[in-house]
Amino acid sequence: MKLILLQVCILMFALSCSDNKKIPENILKPEKMEAVLSDVMMADALNQERIIRDSLLYISKENVSYFKKIFQLHAVTKEEFEKSIQFYTKRPDLMRAIIDSVSAVVSRKNKLLEEKKDSVTTKSDTLKSKLNGRNFKKITR
Repeated sequence: MKLILLQVCILMFALSCSDNKKIPENILKPEKMEAVLSDVMMADALNQERIIRDSLLYISKENVSYFKKIFQLHAVTKEEFEKSIQFYTKRPDLMRAIIDSVSAVVSRKNKLLEEKKDSVTTKSDTLKSKLNGRNFKKITR
């Protein structure tokens, strides 16, 4: 995920920006691009984590599968997404806004996941302490 974000940022700064702010019809609008890109980045992060856990996994097939599902979910083709990425990387002003929004979305989702993880851990610890204090009888039928 960090690698993709770094590449996008490098492209964004390396390419010149034009004064024309009109977005062509065949390019995803910024709101839709934000949604698709955030899902793509989260899928990539998930696969990177899976590589860390199991280095024998063939992740590129998984990535393709995830990306196809993401494109289906957002009713976007791979070609539309690629053209849109190319367009926005040539427009750093627009891409910066998209990346900032995607970053905020990913941060919020990450925070929610951490809170849920902490909640589950707390409930698990509470349950363990309650069970440790009880005297269980063997159940027979």
